Amino acid sequence: TSIDKNDNPVKLFVMGINEWRSEKEWPLKRTVYTPFYFQSDGRANTDMKSGRLLQEPTEETQKDYYIHKPNNPVPSLGGGTLFFKGRNNGPRDQREIEKREDVVVYTSEPLTEPLEVTGWVKVNLWASSDASDTDFTAKLVDVLPDGRAYNLTDGIVRAKYRNEDSEELSLNGEVVQYE
Repeated sequence: TSIDKNDNPVKLFVMGINEWRSEKEWPLKRTVYTPFYFQSDGRANTDMKSGRLLQEPTEETQKDYYIHKPNNPVPSLGGGTLFFKGRNNGPRDQREIEKREDVVVYTSEPLTEPLEVTGWVKVNLWASSDASDTDFTAKLVDVLPDGRAYNLTDGIVRAKYRNEDSEELSLNGEVVQYE
């Protein structure tokens, strides 16, 4: 294969328009970091309209609760690293997962124009657990007008390894920040 010396060093695939694009740097200098905030009336695990993603923070929010059952864990469905014999990786419809009572869902208002999400996605989560350890997973999901919900990216953190440099003590129910 030959290398084009005028070709940019970064290649990325833009989902939605199904197009490859070349870029000169990473992260992109024109990136606009856009924060969203969780807001809920306390039922984001049972009512798909309760949990909202807002572009402005609000003091009017309730805590969301769910019961984690280790014998019935939330299954992974799709994603960037899940791969079994050529199946299960990539974007997959998340609607069945989002219906579970041990999953909380926060949804923005429908977009009125296309939005490209390129680069790092970060979640700051403040959570407590009465378990000695637990995993917290976050997904960014694109909901289509017909209701299909495709995962774009995800991340996971194990509570006792929330600080990468050292193992933390058991949780004991205190509110802890996870990133």
